[in-house]
Amino acid sequence: MRQGGGNVRGRIVVGLIMLTALFQTQKAFCDGKIVRVVPGYVLIDTDQNIGAIGDVIRVYRATADGHRNIGSVQIVRFKSGRAAAKIVKQGAGFTIKAGDFLEGFGPEDDSIDSLFGDSGTAGRRPAARRNAPRPSASSGIILGPIPGATILPARGRSAAFVQASFLGAKSEYNSEGDLIKYNDDIEDFADPKMSISALSIDLMHAFTEKHAVGISVPMILSQKLNLNVKDEFDDLIDDEAGDGLTGIGDITVWGRMLVQQTQDTRLALDAGFKLATGSTIEDMKDDNLAPTGTGNTGFHLGINGDRFMGNTLTSFAISYVMYSEGEFEMEGVDFKMKHGNELNATARMSLKMSPKMSVGVEAALYKSAEYEVEGKKVDDSESSGFVVAPLVGFQLGNVRNPIHVFGGYALTLSGVNFMKVSGITVGAAVYL
Repeated sequence: MRQGGGNVRGRIVVGLIMLTALFQTQKAFCDGKIVRVVPGYVLIDTDQNIGAIGDVIRVYRATADGHRNIGSVQIVRFKSGRAAAKIVKQGAGFTIKAGDFLEGFGPEDDSIDSLFGDSGTAGRRPAARRNAPRPSASSGIILGPIPGATILPARGRSAAFVQASFLGAKSEYNSEGDLIKYNDDIEDFADPKMSISALSIDLMHAFTEKHAVGISVPMILSQKLNLNVKDEFDDLIDDEAGDGLTGIGDITVWGRMLVQQTQDTRLALDAGFKLATGSTIEDMKDDNLAPTGTGNTGFHLGINGDRFMGNTLTSFAISYVMYSEGEFEMEGVDFKMKHGNELNATARMSLKMSPKMSVGVEAALYKSAEYEVEGKKVDDSESSGFVVAPLVGFQLGNVRNPIHVFGGYALTLSGVNFMKVSGITVGAAVYL
């Protein structure tokens, strides 16, 4: 029960049934069966393959005419190889009791009837689940429709995370942090706007319950500067002032380890290596605005955390990239340059409005140290930005193969040598 300090009785009940599990002698084979019932709660004989905290799962009973859906329970805690769940629904004339089993478990039988008026196959255990089910999608706690920072697939499973951003800017913060509009001094004939479309793909595979490896692939789909020249000046000035390079950016390969996991808290550490796979200043032409990469390799370190409080999930992610010096050649001149080390810090709070929907807000801070050329720092080359975004997320699919879909609107509030970008971001997390 993640209900803060208000639901003391619920905490005591869950604690008692989990404590009881430590002293009960159970058969070695766990089959998703309810082994104990106390008022409002049940104890389940396994913590594997049944879902995650917060999931609502149907309960079935073997009867003379088949298996009947007699109610549903919500997982509230895992401990010592068992699971505790809260009873959230019981069919008329039925009471959940020891010996009943969860959806996806129990003996095979095709004659299953829902007692809650579900039409079609809504009350039927899918055929694919009547045999040994696949592991649940996520390891440990559920992270809600808006994913948390420590999200990790179950052992032996993979996950893909995709996020697209469509951003625009009509101004930027200079080296003093002052906001400078692009149309300053030219507002009579043009209203310049920078447009950027970006895509990031993260793939992750968990080889234990606490360890995973992954790869992050950033991509720039487009980056253009349009002057938006007024009609009377169309013949005199080209509307498109320049564009940036597109394609893959600097790829990062990394590993994740869960270092703490309780009923309502998780903490994970990340470590990885950033590759110089993106385009660099060497690839730019006269009208190009920016490359897709840095030309430098770097070491990536990160720490991520999630904390549940009632229906609220609070998350944070902090990462630091230490770049190494790279060699470049432009117009016949060789030189060495090092990108400034980067700090990224993100905080997010989301509120579960329903089991399938959350709303939230995210705040992100980016800081980059000064560039170095031939070992000397370049004055006023550091940058930073602070961006906030309201979010909404939905969870689709089922408890073993959920799909998280989320989106938001990003807005830059302050910065140094940083564009004041705003725009839409959308993303999805899929378990494979």
